[in-house]
Amino acid sequence: MQDSFLGRGHPMLKQDQLVNVEDLQVFFHTDDGIVRAVDGVSFDIKKQETLGVLGESGCGKSITARALLNLIPRPRGRIHNGKIFLHQEQGQPLDILSLNPFGKQMGRVRGREISIVFQEPMTSLNPVYTIGQQIMEAVRLHHGLSKKAARDRAAEMLSLVGISSPAESVDKYPHEFSGGMRQRAMIAIALSCSPKLLIADEPTTALDVTIESQILELMQELQDTMNMSIMFITHDLGVIGEIADRVIVMYAGKIVERGTCREIFYEPKHPYTQKLLESRPKVGKEGELSSIRGSVPSPFSLPKGCYFAPSCDHAHDRCHQDPEEIRISEGHWAKCWLYDEGGDNIAAAE
Repeated sequence: MQDSFLGRGHPMLKQDQLVNVEDLQVFFHTDDGIVRAVDGVSFDIKKQETLGVLGESGCGKSITARALLNLIPRPRGRIHNGKIFLHQEQGQPLDILSLNPFGKQMGRVRGREISIVFQEPMTSLNPVYTIGQQIMEAVRLHHGLSKKAARDRAAEMLSLVGISSPAESVDKYPHEFSGGMRQRAMIAIALSCSPKLLIADEPTTALDVTIESQILELMQELQDTMNMSIMFITHDLGVIGEIADRVIVMYAGKIVERGTCREIFYEPKHPYTQKLLESRPKVGKEGELSSIRGSVPSPFSLPKGCYFAPSCDHAHDRCHQDPEEIRISEGHWAKCWLYDEGGDNIAAAE
């Protein structure tokens, strides 16, 4: 477990920390059995940093994000264990999971403290309300503004995210915007109440590369302007390399490696992280791409021990036991038995 936690109860929040997640477990009860979507995840998000969450589809990235907002679908989904602490300027850290998901206090956290931008804006925006109405709803709820003040705030936010003629755009409906404009509108809604943390759940997946670049640049500019943190979820290595300060790598509901962006890209330790990086297309090098052997295990028949072991080139008998998280260097950790002794004195297997 990371040094930022001090025994049980409240974590020892350092001055620069905004959120701490401790041993989070999210399970789904289905007719075929229990799906351990997120299984013992711990991490922190610092103030004004971008934390990248990397992993292939189904590894638990989006469920982790929803847990931060206490938005796990019920009754099938349930937060089985864990704590999520939000640092507040005054008083003790707020344990989000101790709040009623449908209560007023949790409602004040959503949007005002933590906001989220979803992957597909066309299914997230309400088609029967104008863009302006959807921004106004959030600011009136959290800040009690008048209708006129809320409309002015909506136009201001559309201008901030780079939408032309914002005074006229507030009266347009989602179908009247292009894909890139809809995503900008989603960001405007998410930032309208000046949250401390913006969760971006694969916000550029459905966009072409030109619009994607514009959205990433916009988010970085807004982060500097509003002094907020970003939790950026994606399976795109290129996006992570461009925007993240630190990275956590997830596989089958667990974090398998964490470190700075440079450490993850240039000194990857976990075999899964290494394979992900090897599978990237390389400029100037033609030929067949490297692939990861096998497939992600079924959530109903997970292997004992390390979940990646069936696809790992370095698996051995000890991998039938769940590996501990081993400290490689300051801030760099890997959940792999390769580094059980000697920490950073053991080189990654080649």
